[in-house]
Amino acid sequence: MIFRCKICGGPVELKPDETVGICRDCGTKQEIEKSVIYTEAETLALQDTEESLEQAILLYRSIPGWQDANKRYIDCRTRLGQMRGKGESAWRKEEEAGFEAEV
Repeated sequence: MIFRCKICGGPVELKPDETVGICRDCGTKQEIEKSVIYTEAETLALQDTEESLEQAILLYRSIPGWQDANKRYIDCRTRLGQMRGKGESAWRKEEEAGFEAEV
């Protein structure tokens, strides 16, 4: 996910499960506020497409336990499963088996 640098406005890309990124333009290491990540995840989830849900899932995973991020993560995983023809129980079994469900 790409956010904007607080110093130069350049792109700061976050890796999945992280809240800290480095600006591609000026090299500044920055922590992206959880509220900003949450808001972006909510915006993506509302678009209700496979691609946007996949991106929202990655963002919710980077802020576990913050507000209702865990619930929203499950909601998005369930909706994505419905779009792909498998329900919540299918990806829960995959995670319990130690495999990351298809995202």
